[in-house]
Amino acid sequence: MRKIILSIAAIILILATSLSFIACTQEQTPTQQGAENQTGTTQQGTGEPTVIRTVTAEEWDEAFDLYFKNFTMEYTSYSPDETYYLKAEFLENGGMHQYQVEHGWGEFYTYYNEAEGKWQEYHGAAVVPDWEYDSREAYLEGNYGDDVGVFRSILPSFKGLFDEFTYDEAKGEYIAEGLPVSAFEGTPMNVSFKFEDKKAVKLYFTVPIPDYADCYLQIDLTKYGTTTITYPERITNPTDENVDED
Repeated sequence: MRKIILSIAAIILILATSLSFIACTQEQTPTQQGAENQTGTTQQGTGEPTVIRTVTAEEWDEAFDLYFKNFTMEYTSYSPDETYYLKAEFLENGGMHQYQVEHGWGEFYTYYNEAEGKWQEYHGAAVVPDWEYDSREAYLEGNYGDDVGVFRSILPSFKGLFDEFTYDEAKGEYIAEGLPVSAFEGTPMNVSFKFEDKKAVKLYFTVPIPDYADCYLQIDLTKYGTTTITYPERITNPTDENVDED
């Protein structure tokens, strides 16, 4: 099965070997730039701050639950030595396409075969599925999601943390500094999120550790409801000839 990285230990190891996974310079960090801006405005005649929010706590949690939703994810981690980029497209029926080749992750498709009621996963140029799942439950327990843990670990770790973030109205971002992130074994991180139309569209992470000051991790979520996947014909219309060639 595909290996899914979920822990900060793995991330630190990758950083140490120049495969970056988290944070940016202090000058570049949106979290730090907006930290001193106070959330809200002042009501005339009361002196009481009015907290400005663009989403409710319920909408916040819903934005981080993207299972069987239609969208495109782009994952970028940067260090002075190397940039790591992964792109994944997701469909409401559970189909997906992930592309990343620089570090050996490769390309794969998951195709929902409606006629058979199965999710079929194809790696590289495979003409027969590498794995098949005959139920949604089996698919969820198997390989559904991306290879860097965004689905299974990173996004869900922010559910219930709405009140931990301050909204910077000038930047249009939700900001938290030194927030322990469960997806990374509780490591304190500087985090900023941007929402549009109640949907998370940009997540930006830095680690307040000197050794990683020149690194960042950014997740962009786009094309909600408009993402499409062009599957190769070998997947959508397999033939005996193709199978024999494999």
